[in-house]
Amino acid sequence: MVSTGTHRQKLRPIDVCRAWKMKKTMMFLGLVFAVAGIANSQSQMSIKLGGAFPMGDFGEARVSGGDIDRWVLMDNSDKGGAGLGFSLGLENRWAVSSVDGLGVTLSLDAIYNGLNDDLNDFFEDFQDELDDEFSESSLATPKFINVPLMLGVNYSYGLTDNLSAFAGAGAGANLRLITPLTMEGSGRSYEYKESVKYDAAVSFAFRVGAGITIKNKYSLSLDYYALGSSKVKGELEEYEYEGGYTDRDTENIKAGKIAPTLLLLRLGIMF
Repeated sequence: MVSTGTHRQKLRPIDVCRAWKMKKTMMFLGLVFAVAGIANSQSQMSIKLGGAFPMGDFGEARVSGGDIDRWVLMDNSDKGGAGLGFSLGLENRWAVSSVDGLGVTLSLDAIYNGLNDDLNDFFEDFQDELDDEFSESSLATPKFINVPLMLGVNYSYGLTDNLSAFAGAGAGANLRLITPLTMEGSGRSYEYKESVKYDAAVSFAFRVGAGITIKNKYSLSLDYYALGSSKVKGELEEYEYEGGYTDRDTENIKAGKIAPTLLLLRLGIMF
């Protein structure tokens, strides 16, 4: 048999995954540029600031009998345990010249949520226990940070000369971050530290909302954000020092899935 000198390279699953991610990225960028091409050059930027109210499982977590019963960061559940937070957002709107009142939007938000009251009470009690056990101790609880980037449409209708109503929707991607859970304690010849660092995750996201604008300068809006579902993963690191001996250990962790859903009530300034 005569060899042709050519070999077919086996396609690995990781290569397929990378190619699909690149394709999705290019499709999204292409959509952004396509929208920019059909939109009028007239644009308006706005800054929005307000409260972030967690909804459903994202805002729930149970503490019973002094123990956390169901919480996604300590259990294979879907309870986020998020508390009231705040959001800061930027949105640019391009008017579509062919349809009066219609616009295309590109928005970027940063949404911050700490833990709910139930979990905060639990960790306050836990901090008291650390203070009783160690001469010096500290505890840092996790916080949720979501950064959604969305492309959308917006329709505005004038009610009076100084007052307009608007509604809109958008879709895109959300970057979910969780700050570490860290506890430390030390005594005369003993030190202990335990830290859980959570991996970032990206998921599909969408929003719908409505509001009013005043004098084409200020806005008040209420939006529903669904930021997609993603698995919580991370790394647990333990450090212990006693009597001249040091012990370090790391372990990969996998918990449940988290799906942030929120209501954002915000004031905006347009310029």
